[in-house]
Amino acid sequence: ALTLFAESRTTLRMFLDDCRLARNEVIARQPLTSAQLMLLNVQYQQIVRPIQRAYAEKRTRVNPASFLLADERELRQFWETARLKDRQAGGDKHEISEGIEPPRKRPPRTPEEREQLISGALWGGVGVMAADRDA
Repeated sequence: ALTLFAESRTTLRMFLDDCRLARNEVIARQPLTSAQLMLLNVQYQQIVRPIQRAYAEKRTRVNPASFLLADERELRQFWETARLKDRQAGGDKHEISEGIEPPRKRPPRTPEEREQLISGALWGGVGVMAADRDA
């Protein structure tokens, strides 16, 4: 169970942020300390145990143990791809957010923008109907 904090969600967010920081060090080719490795192992067990139990009980099709099955070549390729993506994205500077909502691609529309969009769509519909009637 995720029991570091009173709320499991907060514990998971903190664990994932620790994992993110360790990932950033690996991408930068910095070795992880034995304390970091031990922490990652404990956190992994805390996160995966409930999912593995759900898999064993057929409540999910995701088998976390299958993610650990990789040979040296696959692992090397994974980190090279991660390094490339990190360079392309300009690095990872953001903490894990409190919400699980995906980031917005654009800001929400103002009421005026919504009204203008609806009005334009309605006038477009009127134009199509008028053109259809004249045809």
